[in-house]
Amino acid sequence: MLACPACGGGVRPLGVLRHRWWCCEACGTASREPRWERAPRAAGYFLDADPVAGEREVAQVRGWLAEHGVLPRGRVLDIGGGPGFVAASLAEEVGVEEACLLEFSPHARAHAAAMGVEARHYDFQGVALSKVAPGPWQLILLRY
Repeated sequence: MLACPACGGGVRPLGVLRHRWWCCEACGTASREPRWERAPRAAGYFLDADPVAGEREVAQVRGWLAEHGVLPRGRVLDIGGGPGFVAASLAEEVGVEEACLLEFSPHARAHAAAMGVEARHYDFQGVALSKVAPGPWQLILLRY
């Protein structure tokens, strides 16, 4: 049985789109293994952030939020938010006090920071989310 790298608790597999993730039943930390398989492919993925793709992503997220009656307010956390197009767009909302992005890729974080988004490193491997981005959060996005 796999053990959580954060607390040592038992983990259960989650199938999410194309990837398999594990979630700790005790502390809720999510992890994707093995990390070394994704690192070489992900390293240069965000070198050239595509603004057209970013606009499509923003429209898609805004459409989903509207469809479900969710208004971005207070503190917004975008986990795995890539180059920050969505977080930057939500940060412009009148009721949003803070928009923070968590991302593994240094290229994506740099792009998000250049757009004025607070971008923190998070590699999903053993550090509890509450230590990197303490709550409470009024809206949490986890799209990928």
